[in-house]
Amino acid sequence: MTILAPRYEFRVFAPDLSFVLPRLYGLGGGEEDTESAEQYLISHAADQANTKIRNGRLEVKILIHAEDELEQWLPYAQHEFPLPAGFLRQKLLPLWEIEAAPGLQGDYGLERLLSEVVDAEPGLFRVGVSKRRAKFNLQQARAEYDELRIDGQLIQSVAIESADPGAVLRLRKELGLAEDRNENYVAAIKRLAAA
Repeated sequence: MTILAPRYEFRVFAPDLSFVLPRLYGLGGGEEDTESAEQYLISHAADQANTKIRNGRLEVKILIHAEDELEQWLPYAQHEFPLPAGFLRQKLLPLWEIEAAPGLQGDYGLERLLSEVVDAEPGLFRVGVSKRRAKFNLQQARAEYDELRIDGQLIQSVAIESADPGAVLRLRKELGLAEDRNENYVAAIKRLAAA
């Protein structure tokens, strides 16, 4: 789902959301299914930064607004490795509400970031997420149906996003999800990790 401007999002997680898939295909706009293995970097203290490693790069989006049961997210950074210490100190760690360690210097490749920052900081943890996605590019919104393995647990998810909150709410109702609670990846991972 590559939309570079701020967008409103609705996402639901449940053991079985397969009833939504035929409805999405009925609306058209289906794209090729994709599979990925990602790592989410989660802060115990902060919920506003969705940070993941996908295809060898760091991707960060930040929650900027919540309205009408929707959340508005802004793509904040897409960074190739290595990451400069300044980026960690000035951008990433503040989003996670983590104090920078005094020895933070030099460049951080993926393994160094994980071992010296994420794994070494009690306020952070990482979770592996395997995804199989069916994506749909609809008139005013994008949607996806996901089959996920989050930290070894199987779960499904449906997401809708658009710059227009009304388009998200209309599609949410059309897909039969109007009564479902919006839950982003950070909240869902924390909930599943605590189970």
